[in-house]
Amino acid sequence: CYDENEFIQMKEEAKDFLENGADGIAFGFLTKEFLVDKERTSEFVKLIHSYQKEAVFHRAFDITPNLEESIQTLISLHVDRVLTSGGEVNAIAGKDTIKSLEEHFGSQIEILAGCGINANNALEFKNYTHVKQIHSSCKSYQHDPTTFNTKVSYAYNNDMYEVVDQKHVKALININYE
Repeated sequence: CYDENEFIQMKEEAKDFLENGADGIAFGFLTKEFLVDKERTSEFVKLIHSYQKEAVFHRAFDITPNLEESIQTLISLHVDRVLTSGGEVNAIAGKDTIKSLEEHFGSQIEILAGCGINANNALEFKNYTHVKQIHSSCKSYQHDPTTFNTKVSYAYNNDMYEVVDQKHVKALININYE
């Protein structure tokens, strides 16, 4: 839930991204009841499509009370893709739901499975669920001594911060998905 001023600001930021080369925007608007906010989602989809870009509903989808009803709503609003872990803590735990979503709705909206997918489980996951896309953070942690001194600390996870790890990305790219 966002107030109107926050929503207007988000639309302006989305326009900036779209006008400067973004391929699309990932967003997720829910009501206080955890339902897809049809009005705000529709506004965002229209904005994004006016730039001929892709509208991606993010994992806010996973906390809606009925994933099937929610995905039908997203389809009716012309969302291009939904990022999901199948309503579970990660996509591996939600693989049965993701498989079902792909089987029933994959021809109407792209199912982008994400959270917990990596080079070690991506091929098995794809073969089981039949999704055409996966999302992976490919993260690892790096030491950053500039985040603290003897009095002040801005350190995350002690003195570590998250980074996209090139090794993890290359490992995913090198999987033969055929």
